[in-house]
Amino acid sequence: MKFAVEDEDREHSGGGVGMLGTNRGTFSPSTSSTPWVFSIDDESAGPKESLSRQKKRGFTSSSPSSPSPTNKERSKSFRKELEHLDHCTKVNAQAWIDSYNDSQKLFRELSDVNEEETLDLKSSIFSVVDQNEWFKQETTKYFNANSAKNKPQGHKNRSLHALDDSLKAVKAEIDHVKHLKTMAEKAKREAEEAHRKRLEMEAALEKQRQLAAEKEEQEKMALLQKKKQEEEAEIARQKAEAEAKEKRDLEEKSKAAARSAVSASSSALDWEAECSKAYASHKELAKFIFEASKLERLKLEKPLKKAVNQLSCSMQQISFVSNQVNQFLAGQRAQQNGDARYSYCLLRFTELMVQQGPGLGSSKNLAFAYAELASVLSRSHECLPQLIVAALHRFCPLTVPKHPKGYTAPQGEVKGYVAFYAALCQLDPCPWFQSSGQGWSYLARFLNTIPANERTAIALDSFLQIAGYKMYLSYRRQQLKLFQYINREFVPALCQGDSKDADDIDAVKSRIVKYVEKQQFLQAPEGSAIPQTDDSQHIRC
Repeated sequence: MKFAVEDEDREHSGGGVGMLGTNRGTFSPSTSSTPWVFSIDDESAGPKESLSRQKKRGFTSSSPSSPSPTNKERSKSFRKELEHLDHCTKVNAQAWIDSYNDSQKLFRELSDVNEEETLDLKSSIFSVVDQNEWFKQETTKYFNANSAKNKPQGHKNRSLHALDDSLKAVKAEIDHVKHLKTMAEKAKREAEEAHRKRLEMEAALEKQRQLAAEKEEQEKMALLQKKKQEEEAEIARQKAEAEAKEKRDLEEKSKAAARSAVSASSSALDWEAECSKAYASHKELAKFIFEASKLERLKLEKPLKKAVNQLSCSMQQISFVSNQVNQFLAGQRAQQNGDARYSYCLLRFTELMVQQGPGLGSSKNLAFAYAELASVLSRSHECLPQLIVAALHRFCPLTVPKHPKGYTAPQGEVKGYVAFYAALCQLDPCPWFQSSGQGWSYLARFLNTIPANERTAIALDSFLQIAGYKMYLSYRRQQLKLFQYINREFVPALCQGDSKDADDIDAVKSRIVKYVEKQQFLQAPEGSAIPQTDDSQHIRC
């Protein structure tokens, strides 16, 4: 054992150890890089085994029958034991030296790997770990295989402890390197994350600046556009005002020229314009139907013509016709483009009724029937009376009243149209058509502005014959004064007029004088009381 320790010291100091004998053991290297593995035969057993062998040979002193060995034999036996121990020591020392050299080699390799890993934390250290595990496994295999065979190896245990400490230090260094690598990777990830967030923040700030700049630019453009639009609107407004003023001036001039050629009060012209506006609004709604083919328009007009022609002087027939017209108008309103179809049918119905006017002068009872039909239908169609009046204004200007210069319409037409208008004015007042007020306004405008001649006298006589009775019932004393004014002012003016038709003037003048002086306005006109049955159904226009 002393020799083995000295060999161990020489190995640590860099010296070599020579082999004193090789007849007791053999070495068999497995590989050039693995620890040596040795085996000892039976003759190289330990001291205990030699003693047993001596006992078998009769050299022990414990047996009383065996002779005492000589000094020479004892010396020889001790020499053999020393050689055996020396051989074991040498074998153990050589094995430890080889293992130590291999561990130093591995340690140097691990140191190189450690330096490389320290310089570049991105490289892998699993090769060092594998070598460490492999070395530990091989060393464990080697010493486990020989621990049972070579008990007296106390110096080897100390070496192994030192080697184990070295391995632990290497493992600790490896763990430290791993920790450094982990921390470096974590720091790198944190730095990259911080860099990414900084870039994102800068990008967001840049985007916000761009959006703010774009918004500011848009606001500037919007302000410029708004200013431009305001300027254009102001220019357009001024232009429109100038055009409107020019139009008003032209209208005033045209009205002045028309008034110079037409006898009418301003209130009468305003009333005419109001009715005309209502008519125009419905015509605008039905514009595309007016522009449609004649066949399409006839399909809509046919039921209306049939209803108008079926009317007779009885409440029964008036109710029947009004129901037909109401159903037809409601059906048109429910269809596609219902408002347009409804407006067209309403306008055509009023025109068809007004076109019956020329025949109403000689059939006063039919004038009352048509007026009653308009009254019944106006409960469902409130604009109907005003549309009828607008149509009467177009067909006969004396229903406004308005007298164009040189107006020479047929007497029958004037009488019939005015009779229809007078029949509307003698109806019971309703919220959408103040009939009695319209009658009073008509007479006042007529007597104030319309000149006295044959046509105007016929219109006045026709109006009084139909509406005089109801107007007297409504206004009494004021109406009497109006009648007296007619007899005192209008009739003398009519007599002073120079006309080629003196006989016709005399006839109408006598009827007006008779109506006022005989107070025919105290009696209801003939035909105003419409019977319930159709006794007068045979009367047609």
